[in-house]
Amino acid sequence: MSSTRFGLKGTEDLGGGKKANFVIETGISSNSGTSFSAGTDTASTKGGTTIDATSIGGRELNASLDLPSGTTIGAGFGGTAIRSIVLGYDAMGGTNFIGNTLTTDTQFSSNRATGVGIRQNVAKGLNVGGSISRNVDTKDATTDVKTSTGYLVTADYANGPLSMAAAYQVSNTAVNSAAAVAFDSTGPGKIGSAAVAQSDKDVKTAILGASYQLPAAKLFATYGTVKTDDDGVANTIVVGEGKRTAYNVGVQVPVGAWTLAALYSGGNKTESYKAANAGEKRNYKGYGIGARYALSKRTLAYVNYGQSKLEAGSVAADFGKEVKNTQTAIGLLHNF
Repeated sequence: MSSTRFGLKGTEDLGGGKKANFVIETGISSNSGTSFSAGTDTASTKGGTTIDATSIGGRELNASLDLPSGTTIGAGFGGTAIRSIVLGYDAMGGTNFIGNTLTTDTQFSSNRATGVGIRQNVAKGLNVGGSISRNVDTKDATTDVKTSTGYLVTADYANGPLSMAAAYQVSNTAVNSAAAVAFDSTGPGKIGSAAVAQSDKDVKTAILGASYQLPAAKLFATYGTVKTDDDGVANTIVVGEGKRTAYNVGVQVPVGAWTLAALYSGGNKTESYKAANAGEKRNYKGYGIGARYALSKRTLAYVNYGQSKLEAGSVAADFGKEVKNTQTAIGLLHNF
């Protein structure tokens, strides 16, 4: 399904083949209302339905400059090339619908970062690029948080019926340990906080996608890997350490105003399910079928059905239980 969002984007012609661009995109989420509870710095859910889980530019907030040499320089916050590839080569239309093991993996489909980057056209249809990010949230001397700090390199090619793209990202998130802080009612801002565990997590993500346009159909394929290492505590395995791989193949078939789609996906994961336990290989698979009907150039109706399954480990308590998901979606999508 597609998330509800509202945004603005614009382009200013600066002359001489130069253009300035900006994007501001905000996700709109329904929320039941939140308030802070004594003794914690996390919000608790309260009654009432509002649309207040929203921040301006929470999805995209960036600007770029196009140069006549085929160079684009950009800075700000937004989706990375990894997100663009996994959604752009999805036969179901770039949604987080159940059935595609890549688009339902947030490391791929929600891969966003704050940084600066460059993209260069080097030959007909061929572009290469890269970006760096450095994000440090400083709260006090003991709880500095470094999030998604690292680099990304990418390349894409499109010529005739063939399109393909690849990206590789190295990202580090580090948190210093901190003891719990008790709730203090004597002054503002003293709401307390839970203990913070030491963490120094490196995540390496790779993605490759391709599509090919046939006379009567369009083929899609994507393959991705994620490897996580956490050295926050020496010689200790933490939950989530390990590797996972995923792939999918799909097809779109236009029939008049209809577009029919189907995909199959699979993969495996060897990530730790329980602290101090090395991960055990567990396979997962999924499939999806769907149809879209164009009501106009900007509006379409859709119906999708999908399933996914992650097999259980040899001992469920140590390596994880079986997980099955099924989803049916019917809706309208309008692009302003």
